[in-house]
Amino acid sequence: MADIDRRAIALNHETYPSTRRINQDTVSSNKIKPTEQRGQKATALRFFENGSRLHEGHEIAWLLRHRQDKCSREIKMKKLIAIACCQLLLVLAACNGGGAGSKGSLGLTPNPPPVVNVSPGGFWGGTDSTGGDILMIVTETGQFHYITLDSFSQGTGILRVSNGERIAGDFKLVTPLGFFYPDRSTFANCTLSGTVAERQTLIADVRCTTGGGLLLAATVMLSYDAEYGRNSSLATIAGNYEGISAVLNVAGDGTIFSQNSATGCVINGQASIINSDFNAYRVLFSYSNCVGQSGILNDSLFFGTAILIDAAAPELLIVAATGEVAGVLVSNVLAVERT
Repeated sequence: MADIDRRAIALNHETYPSTRRINQDTVSSNKIKPTEQRGQKATALRFFENGSRLHEGHEIAWLLRHRQDKCSREIKMKKLIAIACCQLLLVLAACNGGGAGSKGSLGLTPNPPPVVNVSPGGFWGGTDSTGGDILMIVTETGQFHYITLDSFSQGTGILRVSNGERIAGDFKLVTPLGFFYPDRSTFANCTLSGTVAERQTLIADVRCTTGGGLLLAATVMLSYDAEYGRNSSLATIAGNYEGISAVLNVAGDGTIFSQNSATGCVINGQASIINSDFNAYRVLFSYSNCVGQSGILNDSLFFGTAILIDAAAPELLIVAATGEVAGVLVSNVLAVERT
């Protein structure tokens, strides 16, 4: 066993004459740190040049690992550059194409601008498909009064605007005190839908079902009255007015007083500004001192909207209001001329 070992050792020294020196150098090279790649490579190359195969595999592995790391770094760098370029293109596309309506450099289509709803506000007058005369008073917020001028039935609600010009609203159309629909009901539940061209035209389908189940349907075609664009103020509406058998006064602070010689009714109320840029006033008033059949009006309270028409002298004040009388919602339309 000892002879075999010695022969093996001798053969090893003859085949690899530098083995002992390499091992010594390896031991003496412990100062080389793993991170000192240049020293590592130089040592490995020195081992290889001295004819040693002992570190040939380590040298090849070191070279491959070094090249792979370098390649990996180059690939990562190229990816980062490509990503940065793509992000830059996206930013440029958003900046250049966002507001112009054209496609960006990557074929991305910008979002369309939001739809702006028109204003439904105005005095709207015209007819329906049955030949009846219709008046609508609509404020900028959509609060409306729908009035049939042949019977003075009236409905109030909120006119909703969507998709630019589409309008819709729900309301209860009620009769004046003492009046009925053919089925003896005093109200009808209604829906309105159509389109409005701001400060021009309003066209809508109106469908109503009375309390007794009677269906009423018509298409209304209304035109804008420029009187709505007149500024409003308490000083403008203040003054004395006169009707068939009633006189009415609006004081400078908006206080309303009226008296009717035929019924004895006294009205006390208040007018206020809705929007000073437009000719519409908020009103509320109550009844007292009514006699005879009109006595049922005493203590009733009405809410509504007033408009002042000065297209022809004298000025005409129209008040459209609704209120409960003996538990029933009724329409109340007043029209008086300035004196």
